[in-house]
Amino acid sequence: YNLNKYVIGNYNTNNYSNLKSAEQINPNSEEVIKQMAAHNLIMDDDLKSELYLKKLKDNQQLDLQSIDYCEDLLESTPQNGTLITHGMIDSYGAHYNQITNQKRTDVEIINLDFLQSKTYQQKLINKGYIIPETNNIDISFFKEFCDKNSDKNIALSLTIPKDYFIPIIDKIYVVGLVFEYHLNEPTSGLMEKNKSLWSEKMNKAVILSKEKGTIKLASNYLPMLLNLRKYFKEKGDNPKVLEIDRQIEMISKKCNKTKKISKIKSSY
Repeated sequence: YNLNKYVIGNYNTNNYSNLKSAEQINPNSEEVIKQMAAHNLIMDDDLKSELYLKKLKDNQQLDLQSIDYCEDLLESTPQNGTLITHGMIDSYGAHYNQITNQKRTDVEIINLDFLQSKTYQQKLINKGYIIPETNNIDISFFKEFCDKNSDKNIALSLTIPKDYFIPIIDKIYVVGLVFEYHLNEPTSGLMEKNKSLWSEKMNKAVILSKEKGTIKLASNYLPMLLNLRKYFKEKGDNPKVLEIDRQIEMISKKCNKTKKISKIKSSY
């Protein structure tokens, strides 16, 4: 009862006593641990957030591949930028890297799910963000939020549902594992960022891992690789094209999408 009351409150921090009661009854509940992590992230309590994020890792709700992926996700975000995430893997994985591993602490992580919380919205307002005046965290909210906060170096996680990208398709550009949001088309620099990310900054552990699990995450490296392939092909750098082709083929096999990705590659 207490857990359900908290969950249906959409991260209403006023219902924290219910969540705490649920924890006292069943401290090992995976849902309780997840909601506790969310509550403390919303409250900006890094000490308690780290405690529950580690519990998520211990019970495999947050696995090592997800954490490795989110390190590359954070690395894809502009300096002093804003990373907008959605769902369990990218949101909690990014926070884990930032709080526990002290990776890219310059980045402000904004979880679309947490925006249902008025406390969370007020925290962002205090940090200089403009929150659209609507009760629904939907596609319209997402577009308006990006438009009104375009000065915040916004990066959008590729795990966000694709329907959210449709209204802003002419304002987003592939950089690593994110779409950078720009009101005006950048004149240069995006391909250099992708080259640097791929050759120097990313750990690429998800791609290189032989373990099974969150292999679907590997496919999120493809937009960057396809753009790099096109760039090197136009430059006539055949060795680089062949290198990228090998990586694309390896990812295709991991995702079990060889035919589909081969068809996409031919258009590049």
